[in-house]
This record gives sequence, structure tokens and C-alpha cells, in this order.
Amino acid sequence: MIVEVATQAELDELGPDVIAIVRSGRFVVRGDRKIRAYGSAKVVAWNSAMVTAYNSAKVWAYD
Repeated sequence: MIVEVATQAELDELGPDVIAIVRSGRFVVRGDRKIRAYGSAKVVAWNSAMVTAYNSAKVWAYD
């Protein structure tokens, strides 16, 4: 599977708190991270994950 992510220049523009932008594919986030989903993104979150969803994003939260 190929995951298309942001360039370092794009990350630098968004500030030090942004560690990745994923445009396609699937990825796993662990630890104390904040996830933002835009467009038709689908996010599944467990435990104490914080998720902000915009537009038609779908979010499933557990625990």
C-alpha cells in the first residue's frame, strides 16, 4: 500500500505540532496525538484519542 504524505516544506508551513498529512491510504497513530479529518476521510479512534472532523468525515470512537 502506498500512503501519500506531505512534503517537509508543507509540514514546516503548518507548524511544529503537525507531524503528518495523509492524502490517501491508511495509517496508524499511537500515543498522545490529535487527528483532524477533512473531506471524505474516515477515522477510527480508540481510548483517549481526540478527533476533529469537518465536512462529510465519518468518525467511530471507542472507550
